[in-house]
Amino acid sequence: YSVTAADAMMAMEKMETMVGNFTCVMKELGLLTADGQVNTQVFSNSADLGAGFVKSGNKAGADPVFLQKLTAEMGDCNAVANSWPQQSLNRNPFMAKYGRMAIYFMCIKKVERQCCAKYVLNRHFERNGVAVNLPQAADKYDAAAMAAKIMMHQATDEETHIDDYIWGDMDM
Repeated sequence: YSVTAADAMMAMEKMETMVGNFTCVMKELGLLTADGQVNTQVFSNSADLGAGFVKSGNKAGADPVFLQKLTAEMGDCNAVANSWPQQSLNRNPFMAKYGRMAIYFMCIKKVERQCCAKYVLNRHFERNGVAVNLPQAADKYDAAAMAAKIMMHQATDEETHIDDYIWGDMDM
């Protein structure tokens, strides 16, 4: 099997079509402006974000501390995407054209996952009476994440083995 220039052109055309469809959907959702720029306003208003979380049934949307954290960290994503060196994006034609948008959306997906995980950890600790008193943490969500890491590091080899067995690390 060989890959030809025609194969490369077909792959690039397919990628352009996918990205074109993606940007169209993102514009319809209001996540991109009419000129294709990231609409950071959507992610900077904690009230709007909270309404989306509440509609989805997520109780995190009713917590103003959580929403402030989420919007602040999503705002950091904009700073990261805008400060990314253009010269590194220019090494790839796709990234030269869509790189900042890709960096921004990858970052907000990561922020959402991390913030929601911290929210779940905090709720778990609260429900199970685990006292977390870490004054160096920025908020109760960062404190919960720090506490979980501390607990992992303090676990005995036996506890770690059982945890790995139950939660997925099957390398014994």
